[in-house]
Amino acid sequence: MSASGNSPDEERDSDEQTSHDIEDYIEDLSDRRAFTREAALESVIKQLRASLRSDALENRHETILDAIKKSLKKGGEKEQRLSATLLPLLSLSLGSSAEAIYQDAAPTLIEVLTNSRISRDIPEVVHAAAMANFVAATDEPETIKLMQLFQAMFSSGRTVAGAVHSWTLLATTLSPSYVTNTLVPGHLGELAALLHSEDVDVRVAAGEALAVLIEALRNASETFDIDQLNDYTDVDDMLTTLEALVSDKTKGRAKTDKVKQKLPFKQITAYIVDGLEPLESLSILHQKFEFDTWEKLVQLNALRDTLAEGFQAHFESNEVVQDILDSQVKRDFKKEKLNSQEKRAYMSPSSLLNKERAKDRSRQRGMREAEKFF
Repeated sequence: MSASGNSPDEERDSDEQTSHDIEDYIEDLSDRRAFTREAALESVIKQLRASLRSDALENRHETILDAIKKSLKKGGEKEQRLSATLLPLLSLSLGSSAEAIYQDAAPTLIEVLTNSRISRDIPEVVHAAAMANFVAATDEPETIKLMQLFQAMFSSGRTVAGAVHSWTLLATTLSPSYVTNTLVPGHLGELAALLHSEDVDVRVAAGEALAVLIEALRNASETFDIDQLNDYTDVDDMLTTLEALVSDKTKGRAKTDKVKQKLPFKQITAYIVDGLEPLESLSILHQKFEFDTWEKLVQLNALRDTLAEGFQAHFESNEVVQDILDSQVKRDFKKEKLNSQEKRAYMSPSSLLNKERAKDRSRQRGMREAEKFF
């Protein structure tokens, strides 16, 4: 019996049924009836999120891609959204073909984003273009060209939050020198201004983008001082705005928006003001993975947005996802059992390990405060 409780024959039959279903859905992607195409897109998306199906897609990805491009250009709004959602899933499922997929799809994506005849305010299309480029790991000039398209949306009022998130994701792939010498001088002031947006999603996206840029500056120089940023923006205003967004008391602003931005800006402000690194931990197959840089958190969240409920399944088995996150999951890993004494020593909030970690954080904060004073 397998870990799932099914016999090998049952699992093989299930895999064959899934492959057969995908084949049927792929055929329906080109149906002349819009509702049939939309249903097929939804079904393929669901299956590609549920598990890694590279074997079933290997010989059909060109057919799928042709259908995606046609739906992006000629489909209605729902069909455009679904086809854009499917594209990065195809790239993640077929990592070795990701660059070819992007090169084939890029002209259509750019046309949809820029042609006023067919363009709609659909954030899924922006995300699809960014993720397809990101997974393909294209040459830097090509990535920069796409980022410039996103940057033009910052002030257009069109899918601004999605454009900022996508711009930031691609910024994590560029050389540190380009980020510090070009992106910081060129865009830090514009991103700081977006902290004043009326849209909570835009505010959060701008805050994360600022954290990524400032992280690159800190990594590039041990003597980094945030006051150096006065050449590009009003630092005092930026810091005051960040701290105000943590405990937003703006009258008339929705309570849900205040709750939504509280945790992100608590992390963002702690990093930008005090240099405290973010930290997120995931447990996959009894193995713990930690992400403690803004670069990796942005990439992690982009994968979560793409894979949705299928994120954990892909983290467990998809090498493309594991490579992106620099995290190799051991399928045969066996959890070590701790006795009660070991649990108290290592897992209790009052354990020596946790106490030492807390002391270390306090020492780091004290050193930073001392540096500010002098």
